[in-house]
Amino acid sequence: MNRWQLRRILLYSHDGRHFEVPLEPSSLNIIVGDSNTGKSALLEIINYCMGSRDCDIADHVQKHCPWVAVQWVRDGEYCLLARKMPSPGQKQGSGVFDIRTGGENNSPTKADEFHENGDGVLRRFEELLGIGKFVLHDAPEEEKRSFSITVRHAVPYLFLSDDTIINKEVLLHDGSGYRLNDIKDTLPYFLGLLNEEILRKKATLEEARKEKRRITKKREEESRIVSEGNSRIEQFRHQALDLGMLDKRTALITEQDKIVSLQTVAAWHSGNPTSIPTSKLESLRQREDTLRTELGELDRERKAVQRTIQDAERFKNIANQQANRLKSIELLRETSERVECPLCHGPLSQHVEPIVRLESALEALSQDIGEVQTDQPKM
Repeated sequence: MNRWQLRRILLYSHDGRHFEVPLEPSSLNIIVGDSNTGKSALLEIINYCMGSRDCDIADHVQKHCPWVAVQWVRDGEYCLLARKMPSPGQKQGSGVFDIRTGGENNSPTKADEFHENGDGVLRRFEELLGIGKFVLHDAPEEEKRSFSITVRHAVPYLFLSDDTIINKEVLLHDGSGYRLNDIKDTLPYFLGLLNEEILRKKATLEEARKEKRRITKKREEESRIVSEGNSRIEQFRHQALDLGMLDKRTALITEQDKIVSLQTVAAWHSGNPTSIPTSKLESLRQREDTLRTELGELDRERKAVQRTIQDAERFKNIANQQANRLKSIELLRETSERVECPLCHGPLSQHVEPIVRLESALEALSQDIGEVQTDQPKM
């Protein structure tokens, strides 16, 4: 017998007693009995001791038994795996375990003989079962979900209750919902198609591929930076040549040549040019001076035109004011013979000299108004 098999199921009461259900290894064990006598609870006790998250053991067992345990045997080596029961009425299982290895009788006889340990006991039990500590991935690249194979992944293959057997849609215990993916991923391992060595090599290969992708990405990034750098260096070189900061005879063949040219430009200052400015640069400078001079002249002409426009506007305003003043005294009606008074419009019996002089003065003023409007500047 080279594999672990169940030897007995044990229940420990509060009053110091314990009850066990013995099983015969390498044999078919059939447990019969009346309804509601605890037959189904035996499967739940095994499942609970193997780390089930919830405690589905019957309430009367939780009430009277603080500890339950299962004993395993392989080639004369025994292992007792025990777990503390939760308080009556609680669904969530306890996180307190205990494990005993050695001879067949190396098992506590009372509940108070157990030591309270954490769930690290399950890791030790997995080592006894031969479940290695390694990680599986259920998806490629960045979307993969990593998980470790544990004793809980073996539970679907160990328990087949009557509900599972008669179910037409579920093949294994707890083989639905979120557990379905775990069953599919771990099935090759429990069938012997995968082992720790293969999985370790697979993990090493995956790490090597990841490193290869990282190096490839890094080299691509370096190539991109070098390409952009060469392009910028070439643009910088042409600008430096136009400004007389580099000698035209300088050739950029190797990377060292490019570095030297950049160092030359970095060390350049206007008082120590490396070459004589080109004729094109000199002509551009002369053209700049000419344009600056023309710009200054155009600016002066613009200001002069603005002053002329302002003077014309002022002249127009003054002329209009004078015209309005002269028009305000147009009191005499135009007539060929003066037979009435220009003020009261009464009849005149004789010629009046002052009126004649007044008409002559008004006529002269009218001529002056016309001359002012004619001489007004037109812009």
